[in-house]
Amino acid sequence: GTTQNEIKIPLKSGGFLIDTPGLIAKNVLFSLSAFERKLLLPKKPLKPVVFHIREGKSIYINGLGRLDYVKGPRLFFSVMTAFPKAIHVSDISNSTRLISKIGTLLTPPYTVEPTRSERKRRRKEKQNKKNLKMNNVTEEEELEMEKDKDNQLILDFLKTDTRYKDIDPLYAFNNVIEELNTKRKKKLPKFEKQSYQFFSCNSDWFESFADVVFPGLSTWISITGSWREEESPIKFEAYLCGAKPIFRENSIMPYEGNKDQRKKHGYVKHGKLG
Repeated sequence: GTTQNEIKIPLKSGGFLIDTPGLIAKNVLFSLSAFERKLLLPKKPLKPVVFHIREGKSIYINGLGRLDYVKGPRLFFSVMTAFPKAIHVSDISNSTRLISKIGTLLTPPYTVEPTRSERKRRRKEKQNKKNLKMNNVTEEEELEMEKDKDNQLILDFLKTDTRYKDIDPLYAFNNVIEELNTKRKKKLPKFEKQSYQFFSCNSDWFESFADVVFPGLSTWISITGSWREEESPIKFEAYLCGAKPIFRENSIMPYEGNKDQRKKHGYVKHGKLG
């Protein structure tokens, strides 16, 4: 049923989680189909996908969000999302050209959704892989194999397609969304852009110093790294369909990027439901 009043859930580490009556948020989630929403909403605990990235790189979160690392030293980016197969890393110089693949290669959103029989076939294939255990391949290795396959498709595309090259990304995003909306029942909102600079961070590589939150995508990215304060600030640009991405200077879960630190601090730091 609907929550009609506050429900306080005590944490053993102290404090409470408070469940309140919900409000309809103005983000892209309500412009997606039931099938697309199902892909984006978490069904099990999120596991971070960690990248060690230099400046000049972009991280695509399916076809609805993107983070550009414009300037700074090498940093760790821990992506927490319910749909890790849809994460793609590319050079900023190539990323704008990839925008034309929203709806086909970068999904969701879909130009044409998979039919029920197609989804049934995919589920059957997935079950067969589990039954065969893929020659003892782990779930993480299987995910890497699928990502490598998608990344190869992207590389092949970039060799031949020059559409949207050297065009402002925000213009390119909204141009593609207009084209998609002519083929979709549910219309997608326009993309919005947010730029941000960080002038200081932690002095170690174990604790994240900031998060980038993508409302509506059940996704945030924790940033971990270290550099001298006298160096120039690090710069980011983020794009999101239907809302502005949010930059937070205090990370929500600062130990998720490092496996050993996650085991050591995560359970105690973030508490346990009582």
